Amino acid sequence: MIRKRRSTRAWRILLKAIALLCTTAAPVLAGDGRIEINQARALAGGVSSSDAPGFPVTLESQRSYVLTSSLYVPAATPGIQFPASSEGISLDLNGFTVEGPVACTGTPVSCSARGVADGIRAHSAKDATIRNGNIRGFDGSGVEALFASGLTIESLRVRSNAGDGLRLGGTVTVRDCALVLNGESGLQSVGAGGNLSGLHAVDNGDIAIDLGSGDGGILSDSWIFSTGTALRIGSLSFFGYRDNSIQGAVSGSTGNLGGNICNGSPTCP
Repeated sequence: MIRKRRSTRAWRILLKAIALLCTTAAPVLAGDGRIEINQARALAGGVSSSDAPGFPVTLESQRSYVLTSSLYVPAATPGIQFPASSEGISLDLNGFTVEGPVACTGTPVSCSARGVADGIRAHSAKDATIRNGNIRGFDGSGVEALFASGLTIESLRVRSNAGDGLRLGGTVTVRDCALVLNGESGLQSVGAGGNLSGLHAVDNGDIAIDLGSGDGGILSDSWIFSTGTALRIGSLSFFGYRDNSIQGAVSGSTGNLGGNICNGSPTCP
């Protein structure tokens, strides 16, 4: 009888341990089926099958994620990472902030640290979306996506990162984003192509919008301000610009498609 009781108790303990393990490892789903990310889940790990405890939070292909709290990320550490060659990831910041400890202030902009830790690293993501929230305080770029394809970035406020606000390549769509007080450019295109619209690029440390190289596209309906160069379009950029309000110098190849106001004048390069 004693052996039977001990055996039954051991099984109960084992079953409880298995249940606890499953509870902590399984992703938490929002009511709409998206996978929730918050500070507690980030520290615990298990947001995806390859996500280790702590930062960066690693996502996986063909999944939709939504923040349910802001994320506070340690120094010199990326915030959220899209795996190499990932596809079809949707990330909704849901109005929350992915935040590191770096502060950028002053004119010209000076940042408290400079490194390579990006807020969101979507380096070679394909057909992904990042939307609706704040990214600030990283010693690298706010969003790095140098080899992305079919990436959409919308309704982000990217502020006070020591690198570029958005550092982009590949094919991208960027709309309705504020890029403010980043240590380098508000947006830098390194071979990017696509449509950029509704941007608010102000008080960044280098060129506000730097389309130095790219596969071509349109920059439109944006407010761009810099005490130096506001907009640069490189000789191999193939970008055009229209219907923008620009305060500061415009340099590089001509790509004026009309409707622009440069330093209060309708005459733009």
